Amino acid sequence: MNHRVLIVIPAADRAAANTAAATHFDPAGGAATFSVGLSSDGSEPATHYWASAQFTDATYARLQQVKLAFPAAELMDYDLALEPSWPEEVLSVLGLKRIAPNTPPPKEEPPGAPPPFGVPASAGRAFETPGVLDNLVSREVPAPDRLKAELLTSASDTGH
Repeated sequence: MNHRVLIVIPAADRAAANTAAATHFDPAGGAATFSVGLSSDGSEPATHYWASAQFTDATYARLQQVKLAFPAAELMDYDLALEPSWPEEVLSVLGLKRIAPNTPPPKEEPPGAPPPFGVPASAGRAFETPGVLDNLVSREVPAPDRLKAELLTSASDTGH
């Protein structure tokens, strides 16, 4: 049987809880288990961290043992399929909100600047690869109708 568990820990336990997660459950990624910060108003600094994970019967029993080292931790079982909003409800009851990731505002491009790499350019407008390849890759992106016509012409020229 599998167990889905929501875990909320005080910020003071974060480093030790991440070490325990890496040691007992996930050597590859456990050190980043508690990476979502929580606070009463959703802003820094985090007063708590949370994680949700699925455990087998064996790892669930181990989790109960590891929990003894973290008396202030809250461990709550739930069924994600039946209770998809339950984690948010728990946060509300605990008086906590997620802290939004600190992402920089989008960079404003000067008028007429080419779009970033990977963004289709409008008909006939050039774009360039940013970074190291700035001077190596530059091409025109034809409008979809023009591209379709070029592909059809090319196919008929080769007899396909």
